[in-house]
Amino acid sequence: MALSIENFQKIDDYTPLAHLKHLESLALEGDFAAPKILKVQSLGFLRHMKQLRFFSFLTAKVMDTDYSPILELHNLEHLTLRSCKEVKQLYPQLVKLPKLKYGTVLE
Repeated sequence: MALSIENFQKIDDYTPLAHLKHLESLALEGDFAAPKILKVQSLGFLRHMKQLRFFSFLTAKVMDTDYSPILELHNLEHLTLRSCKEVKQLYPQLVKLPKLKYGTVLE
């Protein structure tokens, strides 16, 4: 099962997504055309989504600046992130995710 959420500017808490136990692909993105950044309060909900194989987080930013929950996604095969200081700091750990095959960090 896959879910793509684009430009939902009035939502900042995505915790309910953690209840989607069969979700394997998740994209949270702002508006590329504007560009409008999607603001997500926390990625903590990802800790409960260990089944994810694909995660894309472009034109988006985490308000609490903690990207470390991504490191708990051990089934992740494809990861796309927007470059920022916090992502750059985690890069050595991100590339060691056991099943990661494809990764992109965009400026």
